[in-house]
Amino acid sequence: MTQTSPANDETVQSAPAGARGFDTDTQLTSNTAAAFAAAGFRFAVRYLSLGPVEQSGDLTASEVQDIIGAGLALMAVQHAPESGWIPTAQLGEQHGNNAARNAQSAGLPSGMNIWLDLEGVNSGAPASDVSAYCNAWFSKVADAGYVPGLYVGTGSILSGEQLDALEVNYFWKSGCDAGAQDQGSCFEYSYPMKGYCMVQSISGSASLDNVAYDSDVIQQDNCSETPHWLAAQKHRPLLGHLPVLHEPEIPKALATPAKQSRVAMMIGIAAAALLLYCAGAVTGRLVLQKLGASAGRFKGLAGTAKAVPQNSITPAAIAATPLPGTAPPSPAGLNSTSQTGQVTPAVATTGAHSTNGATPTTKASREPKQQDPPVAGAEQQSPAEAAP
Repeated sequence: MTQTSPANDETVQSAPAGARGFDTDTQLTSNTAAAFAAAGFRFAVRYLSLGPVEQSGDLTASEVQDIIGAGLALMAVQHAPESGWIPTAQLGEQHGNNAARNAQSAGLPSGMNIWLDLEGVNSGAPASDVSAYCNAWFSKVADAGYVPGLYVGTGSILSGEQLDALEVNYFWKSGCDAGAQDQGSCFEYSYPMKGYCMVQSISGSASLDNVAYDSDVIQQDNCSETPHWLAAQKHRPLLGHLPVLHEPEIPKALATPAKQSRVAMMIGIAAAALLLYCAGAVTGRLVLQKLGASAGRFKGLAGTAKAVPQNSITPAAIAATPLPGTAPPSPAGLNSTSQTGQVTPAVATTGAHSTNGATPTTKASREPKQQDPPVAGAEQQSPAEAAP
């Protein structure tokens, strides 16, 4: 399905995995947008205001035309409140309504992703209040015909399990490790089971034609979905994908036949659970979590079933998988999960930049697909104003 903007030959399209883009808090002109396109960038992510009316410097209808006219695709993200803000469901409704209204005033068509920049939440805020804010925001944006996405930034409060429970299907990983509760530090990021479809990297010096920016790279998430952006029709249109699951090869030198049989069985169950999860069934999530707990390696097992390089089991971990009725191996026997798809964290900043762009998909309708290997992103720079 391809949705066309009535104003131009612009369509809402599925972003191809590996596409390199940027997010910036600086308004783009036809010249600066062309400079980014000439430098090899495929898309831009620009900001929408928190208030009911677009403020100076945020996305406008004329800027949209300059960006698309320069050959770049476009996604949008709403500014985050100032660090230390307190979330409520009522505030989520207000900000969500404003995001939808400002997107419409900029001429953005329905069906594309609009991103919520979740970062800088007051450290004392309960996770339940954060979730209520997010779900209220998602609901208002979806009611306007857009597809909500979530930028998971520093100080986002929510764990991977809590992210899974949100009413959203598209996740964008911040350049700073996103699960850090201390906003001055970056630690292990929160990892939603669906994975991230866009990854940001932050640099303190990235600038092109006097426009400071952070870099972003599109990748398929664990259900093989990518965000949806607005682009000229020459870009690849939005197409459906068939689920593809590959069973990884188990090194014979490192695993006995009995262990190979056990691991193959667990991979098969995990693959079936993944299909259920990507189709929106809670059962799939519970099965995957149970499998992960039984081996102490949820990410590794789920990643192996999905053939996701960034979460795959290492040969040593496969060899160390305990047989039924035997004691589990010591922690030293397991290698840590490969994180090749993770962007190396930069020094934490109070505001990480986020992006927008997504496809119209619901939890009940999405199909599982194979994830492409994550593409290493170019370094990015965070904008002057706190942004995803």
